[in-house]
Amino acid sequence: LADGLSDGSHTLSLWKVSEGSKMSGSRGTAAFGGLSAASFDAAPAPAARRLEFIGDSDTAGYCADCQHGGEDMQSKVQNAYETWAARIARAFGANFVEEAISGVGVTSSAASGAIQSHLDNVLPFFGTLQWDFSTWVPDAVVLLIGANDGHPNSKAFIRAYEELLEMVAKNYAGAAEKPKLIHVCGGSVNGLDPCKSIQRASDQFNQDRTDGFRGYYTTITKAHWHTINGASPKTHGYKGCDFHYSPKGHEVLARDIIPQVAKIMGWQT
Repeated sequence: LADGLSDGSHTLSLWKVSEGSKMSGSRGTAAFGGLSAASFDAAPAPAARRLEFIGDSDTAGYCADCQHGGEDMQSKVQNAYETWAARIARAFGANFVEEAISGVGVTSSAASGAIQSHLDNVLPFFGTLQWDFSTWVPDAVVLLIGANDGHPNSKAFIRAYEELLEMVAKNYAGAAEKPKLIHVCGGSVNGLDPCKSIQRASDQFNQDRTDGFRGYYTTITKAHWHTINGASPKTHGYKGCDFHYSPKGHEVLARDIIPQVAKIMGWQT
């Protein structure tokens, strides 16, 4: 695992950076078999801040480790560590979890279906084990989702997106401090298409609400989105394969969203 380390304390971080490409049952899950060393110090204390991310391929890190036009074998080129979500979490020193499935949306028209049917599962495609949302409550749930849906400007999309928000609110209804719900506009390819509908869904979710939950809208600037999604992003390294963001593209998105999240949360980086 590591050779030639100097004397002293060292911290090991383990990441699962790719999805289970089979998207079936418990296949694609990771198991940690442990490790050995002469001695172990106590694990670092958990971070005071917590973030949860819900999204599609841009959050899962699809094609992040691939050159523009290269192969798109998921297990080889996916890297959740390099995503806009992971970068935001690191910027705030936050522990984070993410529920992200490539091709997913909020309606059945998305290639991988609606994410709502997976959110309550410990393993996304294995419905037998249900997650206990009281065991880990985030300060905010951050969502970047909707570009895979077939009709993002329809009433059906707005209704489905709002239903997702209500599902999140129900899952954390017992929390003493309710997590903020932060929407992000800025996905790759056609990532700006659902943004107006998402704003409307958030406004409807917020209307006459008295349970402590509230949605907040954030967005990449249009100039930056066109820079990393335009005709020539491949020459500047903003894209991996299949027109998805490279680490450089993810960084542009993260840098636009970080100050908006800081203002919403009252956090400093």
